[in-house]
Amino acid sequence: MLNLLQTVAPLRLALDEVESARALGISPSTLREYVRDGRLRRVKFGRATRFLVTDLQRLAEELREPQRDALLDDGDAEVPE
Repeated sequence: MLNLLQTVAPLRLALDEVESARALGISPSTLREYVRDGRLRRVKFGRATRFLVTDLQRLAEELREPQRDALLDDGDAEVPE
């Protein structure tokens, strides 16, 4: 996911809602749900709402972990990298 975010915004520290959702492969409404649930912080710059790339990377790792655990529960299945 780190490489994807670097491709989307190689020199930017924060992305808007649409860019953030696209980088994570989710809808903007799902992104807003993560904000409401406290899983993702947003930053306000005046009237503009942005999401820090580092927070998006952290959320991407959190979203990826349950899938890895589910694969490990299926016996001796190898975990894809």
